[in-house]
Amino acid sequence: MKDLPSVELDRKGWELEVFSNVNDEYDCVWHNKLGFMEVGNGDYIAFDLLVPNDPPVVYLSHDDGQGHGYILGHNFIDFMNRWTRIGCVGREGWQMFPFLEGPNTGIMPDSENAIKWRDYLKVSLG
Repeated sequence: MKDLPSVELDRKGWELEVFSNVNDEYDCVWHNKLGFMEVGNGDYIAFDLLVPNDPPVVYLSHDDGQGHGYILGHNFIDFMNRWTRIGCVGREGWQMFPFLEGPNTGIMPDSENAIKWRDYLKVSLG
């Protein structure tokens, strides 16, 4: 696992080399972010620095993937609370997106899919 500065340096490389057009709807999502977690497939989980004081956590896709720019948590603590309640499922989009209900909802730990997932794992929250 890479340290935080290395993750951000790699994310910044994608921004500068591949997604440099701030006027492009897809590219601009990569800008004003601080990557803190590599997904492992070229995607990143990052803070959206357009919200300066308590930035949301967003998903950055490098290949037109589903969920590009989706909010995973409304801030870091919210993201961690939501993600742990679904058992810290894998970081790739296809693993997280069944627990999202839209681009701005964040992970929904009480959604039907999350409840089914916890039942399957035989995990109780209470």
